[in-house]
Amino acid sequence: MTVDLVLSNLSKSYGAALAVDDVSLEVRKGEWLSLLGPSGCGKTTTLRMIAGFIEPSMGLIEIKGRNVTQIPPYRRNTGMVFQNFALFPHMTVDENIAYGLRIRKEQPAVIRRKVEEALSLVRLEGYGGRYPTRELSGGQQQRVALARALVIEPDILLLDEPLSSLDAKLREELCVEMSELQRRLGITTIYVTHDQEEALSMSTRIAVMSQGRLIQIGTPAEIYERPATRFVADFIGKINIVKARLLDAVTAAIVAEGGVTSLTLGSQTEVSVGTEIELGIRPELIEIVRGEEQGLIYGTVRHVAFYGGEIRYRVAINSETTLEVSEHNRRQIPLQEGDRAGLKVDGANCLVLK
Repeated sequence: MTVDLVLSNLSKSYGAALAVDDVSLEVRKGEWLSLLGPSGCGKTTTLRMIAGFIEPSMGLIEIKGRNVTQIPPYRRNTGMVFQNFALFPHMTVDENIAYGLRIRKEQPAVIRRKVEEALSLVRLEGYGGRYPTRELSGGQQQRVALARALVIEPDILLLDEPLSSLDAKLREELCVEMSELQRRLGITTIYVTHDQEEALSMSTRIAVMSQGRLIQIGTPAEIYERPATRFVADFIGKINIVKARLLDAVTAAIVAEGGVTSLTLGSQTEVSVGTEIELGIRPELIEIVRGEEQGLIYGTVRHVAFYGGEIRYRVAINSETTLEVSEHNRRQIPLQEGDRAGLKVDGANCLVLK
């Protein structure tokens, strides 16, 4: 598999503050890698070092086998879409898209052809004469910014939270459009986001960052189902964290309203018997049972939220722990606040958190 981008021991410090700390990764040709993490984790700084806008304090950046660490941005052949789109308000859509081509001194006929092709790619045929900031919607401006980045035929496309200023429905629509376009073009893409759903739905792989460090990298399924640390488990999607006591190598006990419930874990743990551990349980992997049954975790419903096709409950199982449970709305009578709820949990679906 061809590798388009290599980061080796990349770091960036501002005085005593370390914004990016020894990040190393490889990005394969044609894949969509999302840099995911909370604000201030170093993901945008990493992206801007790849683009050449920030000089690393240490480390190496290679694009298609070429060391570009000290090369200026305009010689790296990367296309960048900024969070605020950064479109020129005094230029038309055509002129904005053509800007990079003119800097490269392309012939007018070539510029015209490539601009028309870029407008077609982002479904903005006929919009070339408009002014983006006063005659286009936010979604259309985002498409112009994307077309401007793609028209120069970059080796790598860099996207810095380009959907964060748009409303939720439009973000969802553009996520689908951008994913389909990226796969059709086969362009290697680095995408910065703090939105877990965006990263899970769009990415080939996800690199989770925290406090400047790369914590885990893997496919969306690997990151979600097999998080390497408690931070990753808690940050990616929703998860319940429950205290339990290890009875033997594969059995954990949870204290709830109905007494102690034992769960058989999916694999042996490496901690000593009798040790208190933390289990991670995804809300969708907990089943609500109406009625009495052996082996359930019992609690009291404290909150009910209706989301159309889904109902979400918060169930207090003891004085310290409340579990979030999601249930498909199959038109059965929903539980009410104050009801006693029986929760069925398969121990094989529990994560022993580090």
